[in-house]
Formats: sequence, structure tokens, C-alpha cells
Amino acid sequence: MIPSERSERLKWKKHVPLLGVLLLLFSGGPYLARQPWFDEVLTLDWLVYSFFEIPGKYTIPNNHIFYTLTLCVWQKLMNLIGFGGVLYLRALSLLTGCAAVYLIGRRLNRAGGLYGGLPVLILFVGCGPVILFSTALRGYILALFCSFAAFLCAENWMKNRGKKYFLLYVLFCYFSVWTIPTNLLSIGAGLLFLLPLILRGKRDFQKLLILGFSAVGAFLLAYLPIFRKFLKVASLREGWSSYPEFLLNYYGTFLILFLPLLIFLLIGAIRMFRTRVLRFRLFCLLGILLFPLILCPLFQVAPFPRVFFPMSGFVVLSLTVFLSLYLRGARGGWKKLPLLCSVIWLLLLPHLAPNLAVRVFGGHHKDDLLYPYPMSVRFMPHKIANRIAQAYSFENLKCVFVDFDADPPSIQFQLLQRNLPQELIVKDRPDLGEVSWLDPRDWIICRDETDFEQIRKRFSLKGEYRILDESKGTYQLIYVPSAFFP
Repeated sequence: MIPSERSERLKWKKHVPLLGVLLLLFSGGPYLARQPWFDEVLTLDWLVYSFFEIPGKYTIPNNHIFYTLTLCVWQKLMNLIGFGGVLYLRALSLLTGCAAVYLIGRRLNRAGGLYGGLPVLILFVGCGPVILFSTALRGYILALFCSFAAFLCAENWMKNRGKKYFLLYVLFCYFSVWTIPTNLLSIGAGLLFLLPLILRGKRDFQKLLILGFSAVGAFLLAYLPIFRKFLKVASLREGWSSYPEFLLNYYGTFLILFLPLLIFLLIGAIRMFRTRVLRFRLFCLLGILLFPLILCPLFQVAPFPRVFFPMSGFVVLSLTVFLSLYLRGARGGWKKLPLLCSVIWLLLLPHLAPNLAVRVFGGHHKDDLLYPYPMSVRFMPHKIANRIAQAYSFENLKCVFVDFDADPPSIQFQLLQRNLPQELIVKDRPDLGEVSWLDPRDWIICRDETDFEQIRKRFSLKGEYRILDESKGTYQLIYVPSAFFP
């Protein structure tokens, strides 16, 4: 390689993490102003409690205790300087996302260099899941940051770089699992990446065991104070539709996101397998990629794909290692080809993702990872709320039934902003049970025609219904009975 070319490549390599941060700001910035969706409204509901009350308000799975605490502090800080509203609350997640991308980008640099780390990083940062969770009022991006920071500290401690890294590891483990209990699995994925270090000797095996037990200890420390509530929440058995659909969505999403790199990754994996000293590392990396498949039977019901999002930092790190093995045998333009393919795919994917979500997963309404419904242009609860407000003020509307799959909290939040009574909305609730009766004049909001027919059958509703023009083309369709318009 020409010295000047090598110098130029090293210069660009140092800026790879910052390029990832800039890409996230560019792609995620427009979504700061989007309307809150189901789980985000739940997060906002917890902010009515004081800082010291929040840890005890553990009533549903993953109310993201540590994230909610940080958001509580952030909200007070924003209020002090005169900034209020959802947009400024989302800024905390975006800043956390930038920090996570920077850490991951630096580690990908070490693993694959400019042509190995950058292609993976830009596809990761420019994808739906990272954009969604980096602008969400939820703790998934914080969980990703804490689990990856814990991994970096563990790696430094394993390499004898000071005891402070062990203490930081325990601290980040605590914050990670206190955000999401299942993030213990993500920490485990990080330790699996470090497992090949035990081949150096018995001492490293002992240190890895200490790291594992310390993570479990951090988990117990976080949840023992509310252990009864934790067990009660765990017994609710909330989950996704089925195990096959969970696996299809999780692996299908990553396959689509990194599709242009697939052939290069396969070549790298084959080279690892052919190199005897690298085979154990290969099996560890495959273990990380197969973690959700291996662990999903441990869940009482099929988990939501987003449960494993905090593990994505280790997924992209594993992919970078595979890509680096491809690059070892590549020459000339073949080294730059993965980067070129990634840039082209990054530009195409935002336009292709909506149709791909429908064709591969049956639609984004299932809260999938590739194109989640809160990012869809069809998700307009503010528009739906405006129509309900008009009907309440001028058309004597008394009640609207919102199906669970049509995201009732997002509409209730919009009604609250308009000072309308929350009693306007009725919905099924796990604490109060299902709605048993609807008036023939009540409006119905659901996701599609199939859901509407199920609701009609459930409540034995007769007569004709029509979809309001204002809701056509949106995620939340308003069905109005002919009895409402005599």
C-alpha cells in the first residue's frame, strides 16, 4: 500500500465513530417531533410521581425504572431552562443514542478498521430500530448503552488494565438490568464475546466467572427491594403473537438490514472456520447471533423482538469480525466494495422498508423492528383526536371504543392535551377486565377491517358502519355507526 494512502485511511478511520453520530442525528432528528405511541405514554404517566416513588411503581413488565428516573431528572432540568414538551424529553434518548453509537463505533474500528467497521456501522445506525429507540421515551437505547459500556469495562479488566474497570463494569451492569431485567441476557452476550480469552489460561477463566456472577449480583441488587412486585409482573405472561413470528421478525430484520454484506460475511465466517485457532471464536460469535433462538424457549410466551435490541451492539461487533476476515484476503477495489454496497443500501432502504415490512412480516402494525408503526406516516393519533374533539363538541359524541391493537394510550394522550375527558375512551384493561357492552351510537377505532369484524361479532353489533374520511389512510381507523347520523 502507498504510504500516503495508508495515512489517509488511518485519518478517516479515527472519524468513523463521529460519522456514526452524525448519521444518527441526521436520520433520527426528524422523529423527535413525532406523536407518542403506546409504551411512551405509559412512561409519561410515571413522570407524575416523584423521583423516589418511581422505583416502587413497578406494575407492568419493563417500566424501565432507571430510564424513567433519568427522564424525571431530565424533565426537571428542561423545565428549569424553559423547555417543555415531548420533543425536549426525546432529546435525552437521542443523546444517549449518540453516546452508544460512539462507543460501538470505536469498538468496530478496532475490530474491522475503516472498511470493516464503517459498512456495518452505517447500516446499523441508519436502520429503523436504532432511529426509533434513539428517539423513544423508552429505555431500550439506554439499555444498549449500559450493556455495551459494561462489556468494554469487562474487556479492559480482562486485559489487566486496572480494577477501576471492574467497578465500572458492575455499575453499568446495575444500570443496565435496572432499566430492563432481560438485559441480563445482553450482558451475557458480551461475556460470550470475551469467552475466547479463557484460552490464555486458568486465571482468565476465573475472571470471566467473576464477571458473570457480578452481573447476576447486580440484577439481584436491583430487584430484591421490589421482588414481590417483580414476580407478580413476571407472571402476567405478556408477549408477542408466536415464537415463529418472533424469530422471523428478529432474524428477518437483521437479514434485510445487512443484506448487501451477506456474501462478504459468509466468506469471512468460512475463513474463520478454516483457520483452526479461530474456530472457537467463530462458535462464540455464532452463539451471539443465535442467542434469541436458543433463549426464546425460556420465555413463558413469545418475547417481543425489541427485548433483544440491547444485544444488537454485540451482533454488529460479531458481523464486523466476520467482515474483517473477508478483508484480510481482499485486494484493491474488493476491499472497498462492502462500503460501497452499504452506502447504496442505506440510501435505498428507507424507501423499501415499508413494502418489505408488509411483504415479509405482514405489516408494521405488529410493532416489528424493521419498520415499527410509530415511525409510519400512517400513525397520526393527533389527527384522530382532532376528529373526536370535533364530534364531542358539536355532534354529541359520548363514547369511543379503541381496540388494544389500535394503540388506545396514544389517543388518550392526545385527548388529554386538548382538555377532553378521558372517559370518552373505553378500552379493555388487564386490571379492570374487558369491555362487555357498547351502545349502538358508540364509535369504534381499530386497525383494519378484520379487527372491526371481530369487534362487531364480539359485541353483537348490528346496522351499517362507515369509515370516517379523516381516518382513511391512517393506522387508527374510525368506524361510525349509521345510528349516529340519523
